[in-house]
Amino acid sequence: MKKIATLLTMLLCLCALEGYAQNNGLSKPHELRLSIGASLVPHRIFHEWGLDYHNGYFHDHTYWGHLRGTPAINLGYQYQFKKWLSFGATATYLATWQRQYSSYDNSLLYTDHTRFIGLTPIVRFDWFRSNFVKLYSSIGVGIGYTMERSTEKNKNRNFSTDNYLTATGDFIPIGISIGKTYFGFFELGASTLGFVKVGFGYRFNN
Repeated sequence: MKKIATLLTMLLCLCALEGYAQNNGLSKPHELRLSIGASLVPHRIFHEWGLDYHNGYFHDHTYWGHLRGTPAINLGYQYQFKKWLSFGATATYLATWQRQYSSYDNSLLYTDHTRFIGLTPIVRFDWFRSNFVKLYSSIGVGIGYTMERSTEKNKNRNFSTDNYLTATGDFIPIGISIGKTYFGFFELGASTLGFVKVGFGYRFNN
């Protein structure tokens, strides 16, 4: 009974928001976005600084090669219930790989593979609007899941595995979108979704 009541309450809230958006001239309050961003899985910063926390004493005798990987791939949804304010969430996927070498003879020891998925609720504030251009800022905090695997050289087995939760964050002081129904956008800020993001989106009613 409680589940049914909760579901009905959520549906009523969505209907109320939809009606509010239509009454305030927001003909297309729904927004889908797809973007790529320049980002690092949060824990990889430790590797770049040489602070290898999961290999213990090995860090004095090894070093890391260049970090390689995919960009952060983001798929997001926003609902604009006021002309200047919208709320939504963005899902993120990112994969990296990096090799570890011996400090004594530079031989390859392990290859570290990492996959990261995250979900970040985001609030966005539009501070300039015209028919085709929007300038905005946004902020969000969420949760991510990291899956790490280290594979030993020339052996088809894992040296170590580690899966854990981590926080995600998205602080965008400046973002710009150009277009009406279909639009492109660019964002710059501090974010696990990408400190620089570019992408395209689609606005619709129902």
